Amino acid sequence: MTFWAFVIIGIGQLCVLAAPIYISEMWFPTEEKTVAISIGTYCNFLGMNFAVLFVALLFDNVNNTSQGMDIMNLTFAIMSTVAHALCLVYIKDDPIQ
Repeated sequence: MTFWAFVIIGIGQLCVLAAPIYISEMWFPTEEKTVAISIGTYCNFLGMNFAVLFVALLFDNVNNTSQGMDIMNLTFAIMSTVAHALCLVYIKDDPIQ
């Protein structure tokens, strides 16, 4: 089961890691694309580092590993849902002309 979960995560990462390039090509003029791509890529890695730090701190303070996994999954699910809702509200189909 864990193997297939990582396969699905890996497939999803293809889209997530390519998103800053795709979005900056559509939304930004030529002279701003490099900055937009670098900020988007930096935020991707910042989010991954936050996840690693959060999990390390969580399992350092939790005695029961099963309980820690439940808390971790619930926290990531809530954060992902909130981020998705914010994207649906604030990101428009076309850039402002």
